[in-house]
Amino acid sequence: MVTDDPKLDPDVKRDWVVYLLVCYDATLYCGVTNDLERRVKVHNAGRVKYTRSRRPVSVFATRRPFTKGEALSVEYEMKRQDRSMKRKILETFDWHEWIKGRSNEELR
Repeated sequence: MVTDDPKLDPDVKRDWVVYLLVCYDATLYCGVTNDLERRVKVHNAGRVKYTRSRRPVSVFATRRPFTKGEALSVEYEMKRQDRSMKRKILETFDWHEWIKGRSNEELR
């Protein structure tokens, strides 16, 4: 994957995205995927427990690129935040700098 971000190793495959969905009842759902379009269709088809009764859902915010382990770590941190902080954090926080400070064991 080619990237313009000098902080990222160009030899590491980063094709994962962290996403926030806004549900019909105005709740937010955070998840990770390597195919956002397909994953949103899965949510809207009712095949995800949390969003099944909250359809339709739409993409609220995304952040990329990540390895799978990085994306899962970011998702975990996001799920610990309250609603008002999730969008702000996802859009403005330097996740790649945060990830560099984590051990490989933490990112698995």
